[in-house]
Amino acid sequence: MDINDQIIHIVFTPNDYYAPYTAVTLQSVLEHSNNKKTYKIYFLHQDIKNDTIELLKEEINSFKNFSIEFINVSKYIDGYSFVKGNFPKEAYFRLLIPEIFSTLDKILYLDGDMICLADIAELYETELGDNLLASSRDITGIAPYYAAGGGGQGKHTKSTDRLLSLKISNIDDCFITGMLVINIKKFRKEFTTEELLKLAVFQEWQYADQDILNEICDKKTLLLPMEWDFTEDERAAYFPDYLKKEYLNAQKNIKIYHFLGLLKPWVNTVNMPFCELFWKYATRTPFIGIIIDRMQQNGFIGWHGYFDGPLMLIKRKQLGYRFIFQCLKTRILRNKKDK
Repeated sequence: MDINDQIIHIVFTPNDYYAPYTAVTLQSVLEHSNNKKTYKIYFLHQDIKNDTIELLKEEINSFKNFSIEFINVSKYIDGYSFVKGNFPKEAYFRLLIPEIFSTLDKILYLDGDMICLADIAELYETELGDNLLASSRDITGIAPYYAAGGGGQGKHTKSTDRLLSLKISNIDDCFITGMLVINIKKFRKEFTTEELLKLAVFQEWQYADQDILNEICDKKTLLLPMEWDFTEDERAAYFPDYLKKEYLNAQKNIKIYHFLGLLKPWVNTVNMPFCELFWKYATRTPFIGIIIDRMQQNGFIGWHGYFDGPLMLIKRKQLGYRFIFQCLKTRILRNKKDK
């Protein structure tokens, strides 16, 4: 057996600014891993600084079954100009994965605004068969369609128009690319990197590579339960019964929570669902000081409302006093270490 077959391969694609938040996702992966398994983390990037790389190496240092590698992708995208829209160019780095990891059978991609609540080895070990990849339904992509009446009826929004414009066989099967188990060998047989990149720059894609992958992987994607890429969305109430059932089941058994869109814990402080999960792992990374300093600089937190959020969450029973104490204790200890 090839040694690579015994390793759980996981790839991220952040830029340097986003790396501290991706580190929180990584921390949640580390803490839910199986110490009897071996994991390898990859960062595809163009601009991650040496100081950031050293902090990421420090983060995994105490997890002896993890290793990490940083790959600069500049040579692969030289000459291509992506229309970024609301997405960074790094979103298109996912299209490079089959070529860069051509010696592997498969790899797991994760976005950097997620919290993993289960061992992702279970996800990685998904049997892909002849599918190009595995993912889960795009909750926040499909929900607006049904909230607007479904079937193209009712009020149209930019989101519903985008969904209806996709060349896919079933709107309900539109998947999200925040989590992907990629069948590398199968993918390479069907598409070259040049074909994928030419498609990427051919037009402005509203959801970047997600729209591309939905079209070219239509009927070739294994749909996993929503619990593997869950986002809370009140519009799910408009789902047809079978989708609503899947959503409610996932809500009770979340394995990965995804902070989709503009609502991020480091932007909206603590006034959002599941933010306590982010801070639980953020305080355990070497980046907690950077994250908090940015929030203060951007005016997202200040002494005038320093305790409002935590007290509100305690009242809602989402956070306990012990958790708040541990967050403060961790920050104080890290500050002493930094000095």
